[in-house]
Parts: sequence; structure tokens; C-alpha cells
Amino acid sequence: MPKSTKPEAPKFLSWDDADGAGLEALKCQAEIDKAKAALNAAVAAAKEKHKQAIQEPTLQKGLILEGVEKFVSAHRGELVGRSRTLTHIVVGYRKRPPAVVKLLDTWDDVLARLQGLGTKAKAFLATKQDVDKNAIRKAWAENKLSTDQLSELGVAIDDQSEDFFCEAIAQTVAEPG
Repeated sequence: MPKSTKPEAPKFLSWDDADGAGLEALKCQAEIDKAKAALNAAVAAAKEKHKQAIQEPTLQKGLILEGVEKFVSAHRGELVGRSRTLTHIVVGYRKRPPAVVKLLDTWDDVLARLQGLGTKAKAFLATKQDVDKNAIRKAWAENKLSTDQLSELGVAIDDQSEDFFCEAIAQTVAEPG
């Protein structure tokens, strides 16, 4: 099967041509925005339309499972180990891994308590480290880091890249009809 080729971009011979084409691109963006808004509205309407159909069985399922759990809890001694296989379902209990839960109001309060305990709790404090890219850029800009030194650090500075942009100057695009 032959590869499809990308259409060729138009060629412009003057700034006026480029400006006019830019205006056309802005009109295209307005059409895209309008279509996306319509899509979002349709999705919201579909969600609302089906909300009731999903909500009622979800509530019913929750109540049924609550009843099954109460029954299994009352008959826990009849489980084989921690579960029991029935015709349509397997019921039982799974062990969760131990979880650390806070006894204080917030995790910040727990952090403050651990920090206050000093070396006694140091093993329970995580130290987050990250590459300080701003410091590297600054040192490079001030000629404190050479290309070789950057390489030694495992980084390089990409100062030659440019990204093209085309932005509207003002509200020059009318809403598409």
C-alpha cells in the first residue's frame, strides 16, 4: 500500500500574503474552537441523559453487595480460609498491605512532629532532590560552566532552538457562521 504524502504547505511571496494566510489560520482555529465547544456540550448532554440509567443500578448494586457482605460476615466461620466459591461469585476477605495513617490533623502536622524529634525520626523523613536546571542555565550564562563541564554533569544547553508562533494581534476573527 503506497504511503500517503502530506499536502505541501502554501508558499507566500510577501508579508501581506503571510498576514492574510495567518488570518485564515485564525479563522480555522475559531472553527476548531466552536466544534470543540459543540462536542463538549454534546458530551455533557449525553452524560446527563444517561445519568439516571447509570445511577439507579449503581445504587442497587451497592445495596446488594452490602447485603452480601453482611451475610458473609455473619457466616465467616463457613469460609474456606478467607473465601468461599459459590455458583456465580467468590466471596471473602483479602488482606491489605499495612498502611500508615495519620493520627494528627494533617500530614504537615506529622512532618512537623517528625522534624521536631530530630535524629530519632530522621530515618522516617524523605529528602526529595531534583536537578536545578535554573542554576545550571545561570552558571552557563555567566560562563561558570563550559561545554565540557556541562557534559561532565550529564547535561547540555540547547540555546539554538526556536519555535514558530502565529498569534492573533486583536479580535480580528469573527465567529464562524
